[in-house]
Amino acid sequence: MVLTYTLQSAADLERVAAATYMPVVATPRDKFRGMFAAHELGEVVTLTEAHGTPLHTFRTERMAAHARRDDLLFFSVHRAGTATVRQGGRVASLGPGSGVLYEARSAWDLNVETTVHSLLLHFPRSALGLPSAEITAALARTVAAASAAMELFTAYIEQLTRVADGLSAAQRHAAGLVGIDMLAMILRGSTDAMLRGDNADAVLLETMRHHVRERLADPELTVSALARRHHVSVRRTHELFARTGVTPGFYIREQRLLAARAMLSDARFARRAIAQIAAGVGFPHLRTFERAFVRRYGITPAQWRHEAQERSQSASSHSRR
Repeated sequence: MVLTYTLQSAADLERVAAATYMPVVATPRDKFRGMFAAHELGEVVTLTEAHGTPLHTFRTERMAAHARRDDLLFFSVHRAGTATVRQGGRVASLGPGSGVLYEARSAWDLNVETTVHSLLLHFPRSALGLPSAEITAALARTVAAASAAMELFTAYIEQLTRVADGLSAAQRHAAGLVGIDMLAMILRGSTDAMLRGDNADAVLLETMRHHVRERLADPELTVSALARRHHVSVRRTHELFARTGVTPGFYIREQRLLAARAMLSDARFARRAIAQIAAGVGFPHLRTFERAFVRRYGITPAQWRHEAQERSQSASSHSRR
């Protein structure tokens, strides 16, 4: 069975996303237009084909914490256009033919920079049949288009979008499970090398990342300070963070901005001045914070707070009906 949605606005996308897989926040660069065609492949797997104009969508930690389901995984294959996916401090850059895995149980950020055509497979974590460590290691990492396994998988799910509606319910269910098995093959190959890496390096990297998250309010938290605190060189610090696809400087700033964004979206901080929020995440100068926020999210912190309040009021209004 295929469900087709024509989207005329970012609000349309938010409604469809909430109805089909999970609530998200969507911010268009210009007037958004899009189309979703969701193929239900039994009760476990859904394959969605999407076309759309540039769009920024994300899921906050608060949204993830209150999710009805936190076991969903998503694997997106880009057929046209470019985008970036951020999750867990990693950044995956996507171009035609490449793919990325991300999960519903934690915050993520998808920035679609061009008109895009993508295929999205969503399914429960348990269906993948991989150890939790392997799944986590694969999140927000670019799967290259040049991979033979990726080419095979992409060809299969593209064909599936064309023929799924003509299959019986049992055949759709079986076809969905075949797709999951093929994806597991891709991820198993891509994560084996990562998991064979130096465990000491992995532990040190996670220790440094935790240190950053715990000390965002410290304006003196820099790459040099982080390196000194953990008794390694700045060069070594860059090498460790390169394993996640970002620089340490990017990670520090990203965590500061994510923390600020969460506070601006949270009604508990509605009376806190934006300058205080900025200082609380390590930006002592308001203008520096505002410039960084606009570069990252395309709107000012004040606009973000206002839109978050409007969304909250709208949600409360709907819940009372």
